[in-house]
Amino acid sequence: MRSVFIAACTVGLGGCGIGNWLISGLPGGGGGGGGLPTDTGREDTGWQDTGVDEPTGETGDVILDCNTDAGYEVDTSVWEVQGEPTLWLASVYEASVGNGAATVDFTLPGSHVLALSSYESVDWTVSVGPDTELTGIYVFGYEPSTVSAPRGVPVVIVPQSGCGYSLPYNGGGCDTDDLLAEVESTVGLPVHRFDGCYDASTVVYEPAEDVVTEGVPCGPGERVELSFPISAIDMSLGASDESGPGVCRGVVEFSTDLDDVQILGTMLEGQFAQVPFNGWGDNTCGEPHCNTLVYGDGRERDEYCTVVGVCEDGVARATGYTW
Repeated sequence: MRSVFIAACTVGLGGCGIGNWLISGLPGGGGGGGGLPTDTGREDTGWQDTGVDEPTGETGDVILDCNTDAGYEVDTSVWEVQGEPTLWLASVYEASVGNGAATVDFTLPGSHVLALSSYESVDWTVSVGPDTELTGIYVFGYEPSTVSAPRGVPVVIVPQSGCGYSLPYNGGGCDTDDLLAEVESTVGLPVHRFDGCYDASTVVYEPAEDVVTEGVPCGPGERVELSFPISAIDMSLGASDESGPGVCRGVVEFSTDLDDVQILGTMLEGQFAQVPFNGWGDNTCGEPHCNTLVYGDGRERDEYCTVVGVCEDGVARATGYTW
């Protein structure tokens, strides 16, 4: 591991030779102020909120400890991009919940570039998994920040740069639209996914194979493995836990009569909701709940929650949970 401190130089202006060398050696060959790439590969080039606020695609929740007690929330948007490496952007205003330090655990397989952004100074620590090829780390920040990176991973510090933690941009002092444009211009790649929160310190990019919310074959009376993501606010309210978003996972047994669809009252994003189900979590353990709760920090608690789901047209999907 090595620590890199922001130097008094500007990316792309000839000084700070090591920074310029790192940029020239990174995918995309981007430099500051060069404008957006002529062809980013993005299918949707507008900065539109996709409404994605649950695990999707190759990874689940990324920011795990957004300071919801202070009224902040995670904003997530995903865009379809083509080719590798894949560019990911995680952004905060500050990391006071981590006393100015933030960790990033990146274990997605394949080739990737990581961009990190903040307004206040943040001491970033990045770790990678055995199947991860992290070809570059870019740190954007208005105030000086540091990053401790895995050996051999090139690092580029972009000083006095833009910031943004909300999408759609909330009109505050940090303009996320400008940040996205600056990141793409500097790196020379389109952003695949943005995750932002005003105050957070724990960022995790991990495969979402364990979060199986739909697509599992099913039939009358059959038992299948399903998971349902639980938001950070629901974890706080229902499990008295502040470690971030969690997951309820386990075996769900479907009714022998799949037309017998019932309604369960539950909490989703802090609001009462009604969800349909014709499958109920395993109840053979002798306890009120037999499924497993996975906390935001990775801890697991057996026999604590119950996943419910629907088997329809031969395909199962999780619809909710209870505890």
